[in-house]
Amino acid sequence: MALNFPNNPNNGDVFTSDTKSWIYNSSKGIWISSTTGIGVIDDDTMLTASSDKLSTSESIKQYVDEHTHDEHILVINDDNSGYEISPRGLITQWGEYTNASIAHGEDFNVVFSIAFPNALLQVHGQPNDNSTSVISQANANNQRIITTSKTGFTAEVGNFSGSVMNMTYKWQAIGY
Repeated sequence: MALNFPNNPNNGDVFTSDTKSWIYNSSKGIWISSTTGIGVIDDDTMLTASSDKLSTSESIKQYVDEHTHDEHILVINDDNSGYEISPRGLITQWGEYTNASIAHGEDFNVVFSIAFPNALLQVHGQPNDNSTSVISQANANNQRIITTSKTGFTAEVGNFSGSVMNMTYKWQAIGY
C-alpha cells in the first residue's frame, strides 16, 4: 500500500494511515513511525495516563525532540582518512597507509582518526603495490591483520621475503 505523506510538513506534524502513525521530525527531514492510540509517551506519563488518552502532536514532538539523537558527524581529513558517526552511534572509519619501501612480510601499524568508544567490530583492507611488477603485486595481495584494538590495528602484507615494495594499503573499520 502506497502512502501519500503531506508535502511541506512542519516539525511535530502527525500523519495517520489505518492504525499506524508517523511524526515529522524537521531536523532530520524524516517521518518517524509511532503507534496511534498510545496514552503513554514516557515513564512519567506511564503512571498517570489512562488507557483511552491519546498523545497530542505537541507531546509527541517534545518526546521525539528529547529522545532522538540526530547528530550525524562526517569528518574527512586531508590525508584521505576520515570517519562517520551515525545518529545511533555506529562508527565507520577509513584511511590509507603508504610506505614507499616496505619489505614484504613486514608489519605496519595504523592508528584510527578516533578511538572506538566501545568496540571495534571489523577491519579490512586492500594492499596495492604501486610498482609495475606483476610478481610484486601478486605477493602484495597476501595479507593478514595481526592485532586489533579500539585505537588501531597491526597488519602484514606480502610473503616474498627480502623484496621491497611501494605499497598503499586502503582500509576500513567499523565499530561503535
